[in-house]
Amino acid sequence: MKRNKKLVNVRFQLSAAIKISAFSLSAFVVISLILGMLSFRNSHEIVTNMTELEKAVTVEKNLVKAFTVFARRVEGNGLSLYSNKIFSDHEESMKTIDRFVDLTKTIAFQNYITLAAIIVVGLVQIIALFVFMIRFTHRVSGPEYVLEKHLDDMLSGREPDFRPLRDKDALAGIYDRVQRLHKMMKTR
Repeated sequence: MKRNKKLVNVRFQLSAAIKISAFSLSAFVVISLILGMLSFRNSHEIVTNMTELEKAVTVEKNLVKAFTVFARRVEGNGLSLYSNKIFSDHEESMKTIDRFVDLTKTIAFQNYITLAAIIVVGLVQIIALFVFMIRFTHRVSGPEYVLEKHLDDMLSGREPDFRPLRDKDALAGIYDRVQRLHKMMKTR
């Protein structure tokens, strides 16, 4: 007969599961707080730097535009020959800067996504650990419950119904000794 009740000794099982889970949760919270603070600080720094860089790029674009307009107005001084080269070099540099700004913003966003993923995985891990501990402690509390029932039967003069423990149950050695003791007491 398969026994499905997972919480046999509720106090013991929940106590063990909660203690282990609480320890894991506290370690997880500390690590998450440290990672979160670093991530938010770094992302804030990146955003601040990107804002300043975008302002500098705007100023630079305005300066180059003003220079090229000025160079075209002043004919014959040789500036107009260089203004096209300066303008094309500047446009190429701005494309590179814009590409790096976009990449840096993407990295900052990915930091937030990574942090969120770490938090979700950590919480799932803690829940899984809690469930695992309930199942693990059942391997001890289940046999303990059966032993208590058999001992109560023997103390009240009833015949205990000894049956094999499950393969992964703990306390198998004590269970076998109680069975042998019962047989020995019956023969006396």
